[in-house]
Amino acid sequence: MLRIELSKKAGKAVSTGMITEKRLVNLLRKLTERLQGAEVNIDYKELKGEWKGYHRVRVGDLRIIVFVDFRQRLIFVDSILPRSKAYRKR
Repeated sequence: MLRIELSKKAGKAVSTGMITEKRLVNLLRKLTERLQGAEVNIDYKELKGEWKGYHRVRVGDLRIIVFVDFRQRLIFVDSILPRSKAYRKR
């Protein structure tokens, strides 16, 4: 299993109930399976530009911005935000 790290703002989104921890872990599991080639139904996209190397997972109106590093066995969740705020400059 990969280690999951949350940024401060992603941790706040989980603690305020924007998304449950169980749901987030399930989505991240599906994302890693999909990136490894499994046929898993998840709405994700590789990001470009300033976000190159990151992936976006869409869950309704929420966008989860994630960086996955298989070599270091790490999943870094940068942000969990509504669509209108997710892609603004860092």
